[in-house]
Amino acid sequence: MEFHSDKEIQVYAAAGGTVSDIGIDAEGNKYIKIYHGNDMTSLYGGCATTYVQPLEKVKRGQIVGSVIAGEGQKLRFEIWNDGKLMDPSDYITF
Repeated sequence: MEFHSDKEIQVYAAAGGTVSDIGIDAEGNKYIKIYHGNDMTSLYGGCATTYVQPLEKVKRGQIVGSVIAGEGQKLRFEIWNDGKLMDPSDYITF
């Protein structure tokens, strides 16, 4: 899923877990991966700023990063289960 906004987007953890990776995506923005257990991982891409560190424990609803406002800027949100990309709306009500 991708989210666009004319304003800065604050990025919140969809569920509690452990930050498993922070890196740079293909577009040159930061991404955050959070492992939730039971082979579930969420990914938050397009971040300009991250507020967490690898191996940090996070809680559901905790701010983990932000996406700057502007043309072409977007938050990419993914959920992976057992190595397969899933539809986030199967897990979260938007």
